Amino acid sequence: MGEMVASAVVQEAVSGAVSFLFSSRSGKASQEELMERLEMAHIKLHVGLERTKMMPITIMPLLRLRKKLKDVFKECDDLLSKVRDHQQVVPSLRRKIMHAVLPSFIVPSQDVLSSSVVGRFERFVEEAERFVRDVESGSSLSHYRFLTSSMRHLLEGKSLSYRKVQGSKAFSLGIWTAFVEEYGRLALLGFDYKDHKAPLKNCYMQLIIRLYESTNIVGITAKCLRSLGPQFKSLVEDATGGTHPITYTRRFIFRFNMVRRHG
Repeated sequence: MGEMVASAVVQEAVSGAVSFLFSSRSGKASQEELMERLEMAHIKLHVGLERTKMMPITIMPLLRLRKKLKDVFKECDDLLSKVRDHQQVVPSLRRKIMHAVLPSFIVPSQDVLSSSVVGRFERFVEEAERFVRDVESGSSLSHYRFLTSSMRHLLEGKSLSYRKVQGSKAFSLGIWTAFVEEYGRLALLGFDYKDHKAPLKNCYMQLIIRLYESTNIVGITAKCLRSLGPQFKSLVEDATGGTHPITYTRRFIFRFNMVRRHG
């Protein structure tokens, strides 16, 4: 009687093991499908970030959304690497039999992906697609036609140079722009004043500002100069008076190391 019971137990274990081996094929196929969906989500997130990388985003909520999407892309990239590494490790026949015979809480499943995990990244892909549309609609040429020419060129990533000579006095203004993910489009502004007859009045001012569609470059420069003291009042009037040509150049790439303001 005991031998019959033992034989039945062994037969049930073997039957369960065989059933597991066949069912694992469908499980493997399911994991492969999830892997393909994850890879597609990874690609689409990357495309969204690359398409908006150099666009002049001036709305802070959009900047925060882009940072969130970048964090999600990094999370997706890490998971994708983990799954690829896991695929290189093939479970042994002995472990498969253990899965079939022993309870699942003793031998946990080795599946890395699940529909809920992949679905989460796919939902972020939808957010990324909406984000790209919002940024592109706000960065179109039709949107820029309502801006001043100087601000339009700066938001496009071009640099600006202005120079005025009045007798012994020379005024120079240079602006270079760069995109910084946490702040959007930033401008490094340098103002230089020289008076050959009164060299003690010479001064140089440099500051970094965040650019918006409504940014008034000349007004900001004048305000900063006035903040230095009443002796700069005439300098502001001389520098901002009259009309002089402004020169624009192509994009100039540089790094912001620190924010400085001095005169």
